[in-house]
Amino acid sequence: MSTPTTTQQDNLQSRLPDPSQFIPEIAEIAGAMFKATQNGSIPQTTISLVQIRSGQDVRLAAAL
Repeated sequence: MSTPTTTQQDNLQSRLPDPSQFIPEIAEIAGAMFKATQNGSIPQTTISLVQIRSGQDVRLAAAL
C-alpha cells in the first residue's frame, strides 16, 4: 500500500490580474527575456533561484 506524497490540483489559477491588459508590450519583453536567459550565458541554477525569489516577492506583494 502506497501513500501519495503530493496533491494534484487541477484548478490552479493565478490570483494576480493578467499584466498584458495593463502593459500590452509585456509579451514581447517576456519573449526577449526568455530568449536571452536560455542561450546558456546564465546558469540554469541561477535562473531557477531568481524564479523562486520572484515568486516569493509576488506572494508578499499580493498579501499587502
